[in-house]
Amino acid sequence: MANSVNLYDLPNEILIKIFDFLQSHKNLSLVCKRFYEIITELINNNFCLNINNRHLFNPHFDLEQLLNDSSTINLICNYQKIKNFDEKFEFFLKKYGHKINTLVNYNSSNFDIRKFIHLMPNLEVLHSDFNAYENHPQTSLNDFQNCSVTLKKLSVSKNPGFCWKIFKIFDIEELEIAGNFLIDENFVEFFSCCKNLKKLKLRELENYWMLFDILPTNELESIGILSLKHCSDEVILNFLNQRKLKSIEFNNISNEIVSFICDNFKSLEYLDIKIPENITSEIFEKINNLKSLKSLYLKQNSKDSIEELCTFFYHT
Repeated sequence: MANSVNLYDLPNEILIKIFDFLQSHKNLSLVCKRFYEIITELINNNFCLNINNRHLFNPHFDLEQLLNDSSTINLICNYQKIKNFDEKFEFFLKKYGHKINTLVNYNSSNFDIRKFIHLMPNLEVLHSDFNAYENHPQTSLNDFQNCSVTLKKLSVSKNPGFCWKIFKIFDIEELEIAGNFLIDENFVEFFSCCKNLKKLKLRELENYWMLFDILPTNELESIGILSLKHCSDEVILNFLNQRKLKSIEFNNISNEIVSFICDNFKSLEYLDIKIPENITSEIFEKINNLKSLKSLYLKQNSKDSIEELCTFFYHT
């Protein structure tokens, strides 16, 4: 649809196709007006939406979902060049924040989630490229005691610093951390509060051994340990001190650890591992005995050759 086309000039037949989710077309004119207002505001504020896993760079398509009170929005924020971003974003959230289910923000050197998170009461997933907010005043935790946000999944790629104190009030079930930052007291306090943590993925994290004493026992269903330095078999076994694991993802592990996994996690459904040494026939036999396995990814990285083995097993 060309940008010069006025939405109000479209024939009813096209509008009906655009808004075919409606039970009745009697309020079509009102819906049309609302659709136009949302498009205009999104363009003015330089926000990008992701609905049904599709990035919407052309705001003339699929935005009808915004008009459904039960719908959710995945909001992608790249505001590096947006003037007065805080004011525009706050204005947008006051009107539509209750519809946002997932927030992904990039280039966040000027973004302080503390100022906005309470405006997204139905937020469940947050992916953020945090900084440590060293130049921001420390927001009082009292401001968040009555926060109704239902955050369940948190993914961070930089140390959020003080924000760990805020995140601990949420019932986080999935946590992914990527980035070369140290585990400090704020993080330990936050992690200790994740009583219902089900999924944990760590990537390029320093002093990860500090997690052993606070890692939930027999509660995790999924664990991924990637790009960790000096990750010995003993260290990996500490992470595998679980009994409910259905998904395991590791790199640079030995045949002995793979054998341990196969012997102790008979109900495993997903296995993604990189083995630096030759994979033995015994390992393949043990993997083949994992009758609940739905997906398997094996990568062999030996000194003599680099061989990728990608196999998917489906057991009925």
